[in-house]
Amino acid sequence: MNTPVWLSVVALLSLLALPGCKADDTAENDTSDVSSTEADTSDIDTGEVDTDGTDAVETSAPRVVLIIADDFGIDTLSSYSDLYEPADGAREFPLLPVIDGICDDGVRFDAAWATPTCTPTRGSVLTGAHGFRTGLDGVGGAFQIDPTIQTLPRILQVLDGFEGANIGKWHLGNSEEIGGAMTPNLSGWDHYSGSLANVDNYVDWERVENGVASTQTTYATTVQVDDAIAWWTQRPVDEPSLLWLAFNAPHVPFHEPPAGLHQQAILRSVGQRYDAAVEAMDTELARLLAVVDDDTLVIFLGDNGTPGRVIRADHPTDRAKGSLYQGGVHVPLCVRGPTVGTGVHTGLVSSVDLYATIAEAMGLEQLPDGAGPDSVSLMPALTHPSEPSLRATVYTGQSGSGQPDGGFTGGYSLRDAQYKWIGNEDGSEELFDLSADPYETVDLSDDPDMSAVRDRLRDEALLLRGETDR
Repeated sequence: MNTPVWLSVVALLSLLALPGCKADDTAENDTSDVSSTEADTSDIDTGEVDTDGTDAVETSAPRVVLIIADDFGIDTLSSYSDLYEPADGAREFPLLPVIDGICDDGVRFDAAWATPTCTPTRGSVLTGAHGFRTGLDGVGGAFQIDPTIQTLPRILQVLDGFEGANIGKWHLGNSEEIGGAMTPNLSGWDHYSGSLANVDNYVDWERVENGVASTQTTYATTVQVDDAIAWWTQRPVDEPSLLWLAFNAPHVPFHEPPAGLHQQAILRSVGQRYDAAVEAMDTELARLLAVVDDDTLVIFLGDNGTPGRVIRADHPTDRAKGSLYQGGVHVPLCVRGPTVGTGVHTGLVSSVDLYATIAEAMGLEQLPDGAGPDSVSLMPALTHPSEPSLRATVYTGQSGSGQPDGGFTGGYSLRDAQYKWIGNEDGSEELFDLSADPYETVDLSDDPDMSAVRDRLRDEALLLRGETDR
């Protein structure tokens, strides 16, 4: 059997690597360093986790690893460079051979939508439902998960021997009313370790493990991969396992990771610090994938678009993360695995579809009644990337209320293969032809010739939401 490109990269990086959504974006002004004065890289402890000489083992049960990067749009990943050509004809990308390898050796989804911010996207994957159904429709204390909902790990408990772990950033609510620090566990996860929200400092942060909080001074990205490896390697290979690894990185504060984890020579600008953070994440992912065998389904997802201060594509900075424009919702989604083909799927997909996809991949023959009402399994597209679109339209949205600074755009949007309609919370509408105008520069909503398209998309969005009027 030929060695996949991603596995060669993982093996190389494993030898080279060192061991080891604030509710708003106002914290992006924080460019605090994680420099050698704050975190001596020689002291970085990957704890009791040592993958040197550890080979991935063959498994006999379905296993899935879901990796979520925070504030990571398609402009960050060179694998997607053919979709958006910059005006100046040149663009430099961070070096991400592991993530690029997942895309290159599996299926790259070119029209994947998430939501404009992290909580609604995470909620959509966990519940298979859009945020307007679950209350997970924005970020901030007003948006809390109902722990009794049919979450993905909860419906998988019917599988003999199944266990699921959620590692990293939670950000789906943790008020005392819904369970406090135990909320992830009460939502169906057998094991949780990570930060319940964002971190203010990547080397001085609160880590919660199964309800118990402690102060952590090791680099957050490193700890999260350590925790993932520790849980994954103790799981019996003949029992179904789901690992959800949601990094805080590269979310603000834009910082300087330990030098051995990235390739950036200069870290003066926020863009350079952002690139260093994603490179550090990629380097640490190499350690995890070194213990993940070829029979495991590996999924990589960006939870929303890149922040405006560091976005690469020609999207205006106010049409990036937090907005309903493409710069806020068009994200990378790549999947590789034993039955996954190689190529590009151009059909419409949503982050909400990962619920049904993972359930099917884990061996669940059908979803329970009422579970995942908005989720469509992507398995046909994974097997045959050239498969026609599994959806005629795709939806996204978020509430603008509840934001501490009101800085995010509230509303919702629906698109088909060509046109995209946006309904803003202030009652205004926009319509774009994404085929001819991918940067959404020409609003067609007032064009009489486009009224039928506008009304059709608006009406479908309202029907989905169970509304009759805006």
